Amino acid sequence: MPDFVGANKNWALEGQNLLYGNTELKNILAGSFPAIIDTGSSTLGVPAAMYMELKKQWLAETDNKLDCQSNDDFCQMNAVPCSDLTKKLKPLGFQMSGRIFEVPPNVYLFQAEGKCQFGIYKNDLGGDSMNMFIIGEPLLQHLYIVYDYENE
Repeated sequence: MPDFVGANKNWALEGQNLLYGNTELKNILAGSFPAIIDTGSSTLGVPAAMYMELKKQWLAETDNKLDCQSNDDFCQMNAVPCSDLTKKLKPLGFQMSGRIFEVPPNVYLFQAEGKCQFGIYKNDLGGDSMNMFIIGEPLLQHLYIVYDYENE
């Protein structure tokens, strides 16, 4: 477990980078940061600076029809099936502890109430928690995890 400020005694990995397709978003944040494993979350949180860059990519790929105004922390498209968006969007790659875990669009998009909602949100927690990944169900449901209690 990395020795991050504010992440001690939590289930955390070392967050190193975020990729959108083949585009690295690393240059936005200097150094590594916590990637907190949150089994109770149904979404994925990314640092605000990375989220803003993702939003630019998503807007370009949806011809600026993406609604990120109704809720500044989440994006969605009205009256568009998620299956249509999965053809336009790229996978996300979460680099943590030296490995890249890829999340394809069909995993981070959710169809709800006639909208296609993005299961990625802007982590705007303050203080030491501001620059960290919050890893929830979209990534965890596709992993086999072993917790090594004896070696912490």
